[in-house]
Amino acid sequence: MTADTKEINNKGVKHFLNNDFEKAKNSYFEVLTIDSNNAVTLNNLGLLYLQEEKFKEAENSFLQAYNQSQNPTYALNLGHSLVYQNRYDEAENYYKISLRKDDIMAWKSLIALYEFTNQIDKAIETLSKVIVQISIDVSFKIQLAKNYIRKEFYQEALDILQLASLQEDLEHEVWYYTAYIHFKNKNFNLAQKAIETSLEFHNSWENALELAGTISMTLNNLEQAIAYWNEALQQNPKNNAVRVNKAVVLLGSKREKEAVSDFKFVLKNDSSNLKAIYYLGGIYISKYETKQKGIELLERLIKTENPYTAKAKELLIQI
Repeated sequence: MTADTKEINNKGVKHFLNNDFEKAKNSYFEVLTIDSNNAVTLNNLGLLYLQEEKFKEAENSFLQAYNQSQNPTYALNLGHSLVYQNRYDEAENYYKISLRKDDIMAWKSLIALYEFTNQIDKAIETLSKVIVQISIDVSFKIQLAKNYIRKEFYQEALDILQLASLQEDLEHEVWYYTAYIHFKNKNFNLAQKAIETSLEFHNSWENALELAGTISMTLNNLEQAIAYWNEALQQNPKNNAVRVNKAVVLLGSKREKEAVSDFKFVLKNDSSNLKAIYYLGGIYISKYETKQKGIELLERLIKTENPYTAKAKELLIQI
């Protein structure tokens, strides 16, 4: 790259960073008119095309850049452009070409591709290599545990989480997934201890509060479950799954008015929530003044096959 083309390219980069893509493109084209094989500018043009979602054009620019210099970064960017075109095998090839011990982003991209395409065995193999050879970052251990969980390899997940717990970072996630595994294994007391530890490190994390409520409900600590779910809903009032579960527990605890309020709140935000429709319909048909509303709700459930179709039919038959 000559001094002149370098200056023009740098102007293009400034325009790009200021989101002035047309001026950036004009600068890049000016460079390529002078030097059509300028790898740096071809790569920059590819990045611009990615922003414009012109993925084929981005691919062509990155491929030209890579063919000129075999720069691993250009191979990585080429892989990105191929992913956006759903050409996953080709993307995998270029991601592999881009792998270097000093560039963790390439490894992350390859792992993300494997996870997205449900190639979990490859994700596990690659994460294991990263942990042994590339990075001691605890986030990779947690990610490996999550992939083991997807395969239902719970002991392997617990083993890696145990190693992760020795590092002072992301402890709330380490103990959350530990609790989740114990819960799945029906070791509910261990699950409760683990989720309480998670909340000690991050007491307002919605995911942990939700799981803590579920564990408490399973242990029949219903008031504690409601309390955890209320805290979760403070973080995210539109978490319909939590609100419905809470409402079901309220209903079982003879707190019908509160349950109805929660079911109605959910249906206001998600009118097709099957669980809320079923339980609210069941409440309504038990009372003369709301019976017709209940029938209408339950009839919505029997129009299509869903987990509540048979139960709704049974309630309607009993009227």
